[in-house]
Amino acid sequence: MNVSVSINSIDASPFIVNYEREDKICTGKGLFHLVLSLTCYSTFADSDIQPWKEILLYENDVVVKRYNINTVDKNLPTNSVEITAQDGSKYLEEYFIPTASSTTDATTTKYWMEHYLTETGVSYSFVSTGYGNLLPNDTALGMVTAYEQMIQLLQLSGWYMYFNADNTCIIGKLNKDLSVPDISFDKEDIITIHTHADDKSLRNRAVVWGKGDALTGDWVFADVSVITKWNYDDSDKRTIVLSSPNVPNFSTAYSLAYKFIDEFARLNYTKEATIYGARDIEVGDIVFLDTDIFSGTGLVTTVGTEMSSMGLITKLVLDERCPRLLGYYDWGGYVYVGTWGGGVRRKHLKDLTTWGGYSIGLTDLYIRDLYMGNGILSCVTKTGKAFVSKEVVGTWSEIILPTLSGVSQPQLKARAVTQDRNNNNIRLVVDSADNENDSGYGLIAYSGEVIYTWLLDIDPTTRNTLGIYPIVYSGIDRFCGYDIENDGFNDYVSVVQILEVE
Repeated sequence: MNVSVSINSIDASPFIVNYEREDKICTGKGLFHLVLSLTCYSTFADSDIQPWKEILLYENDVVVKRYNINTVDKNLPTNSVEITAQDGSKYLEEYFIPTASSTTDATTTKYWMEHYLTETGVSYSFVSTGYGNLLPNDTALGMVTAYEQMIQLLQLSGWYMYFNADNTCIIGKLNKDLSVPDISFDKEDIITIHTHADDKSLRNRAVVWGKGDALTGDWVFADVSVITKWNYDDSDKRTIVLSSPNVPNFSTAYSLAYKFIDEFARLNYTKEATIYGARDIEVGDIVFLDTDIFSGTGLVTTVGTEMSSMGLITKLVLDERCPRLLGYYDWGGYVYVGTWGGGVRRKHLKDLTTWGGYSIGLTDLYIRDLYMGNGILSCVTKTGKAFVSKEVVGTWSEIILPTLSGVSQPQLKARAVTQDRNNNNIRLVVDSADNENDSGYGLIAYSGEVIYTWLLDIDPTTRNTLGIYPIVYSGIDRFCGYDIENDGFNDYVSVVQILEVE
């Protein structure tokens, strides 16, 4: 399996029963759990396997991580040795800053990060430009562990940290472009995939307390609330509170409160996947998953590998939300526009002027409706055709509409499109009216013709129809499709009732 483990420079590979490693961007820590056969002591002395001894983990013959041992447990009757270890974050957790400091001049978070990392003896590298944020005067620093101090400074910067294979602390603001995945996996790679939605982190009220003014007796304060669709009732207030003397004024307090609301006034929606083999993936990478229950891009927030008698697998968790890392990455990516005659065009969000074409595969360049989410695009055209595209591929493929009540293409027309915000399944509104979509959403009056409308659920990968739902209201089914939206839980369809013309 091309994996090996070295402990105190001695090869422990022949004694491995299983191991599991995990890096989490939400904590900045890399943890390792290793189980060896007790027979390892035929090769190792007790002094070789002790806290702080170094472990090197090789996958595909490359060092992927360096750890120092935390704990060692010998077990009977399993005849095993269980070892827990940690990457360079262990140095930060076990170093207590013995002196207190207070800022008197304008200094930045980056300045103090460099100061404490140097004091701790940890190698570091900043992967983004800038100096973090300014700290207000009288900010209290020190008299905590270096890890706690780093977490505070990262939080004030909107930055993250993790330790690479050389045990260098990598620090900065993630600036990943979701439209350009670092790696893609499909059903041939993925062993299992699990999506999870919950409201554990949902907060609809943000309260921020900041610096106090000793002369006026006033405190910097902000209180912002919103009503979400997940409120139990009108009195449901789930509050997130930030209290810090580092919030210098009301403007900053309200800015932070609105950022909290933007981030937390919604459900968690994470994706967990296991993939065979060891893959070259780090936290912060952008991954495209192509499966039946989710198809699209996501940011790797937890990554690890697990080796057992069943083989070696890689575990990924995408899009976890980290309260302490609010605003820790920049989505980047493209903005798309559908034109009437020029197909689909796009421009990168960081490019103020350059628009490029994105129409390869479209057989109709008059775009009636367009939707994009998590690396999947879908559109409806003037002639009632529907198309889907993956950003990772860059071309469009037509969705062939099924025959419904004896009506098929070209009479059966797609009118509007959206995508499920969770799994990216495509929702199409189609009807049997034999007229094209025009730029003004005009409708033709019909006389004596029965018109039916359906909602279709379409797999974005196979383009197969997963579900067909006739649109009926109060026993009336004579509608033309108009528009559709989706909030991740419900579809909202707009239709126009057709009245017979005498």
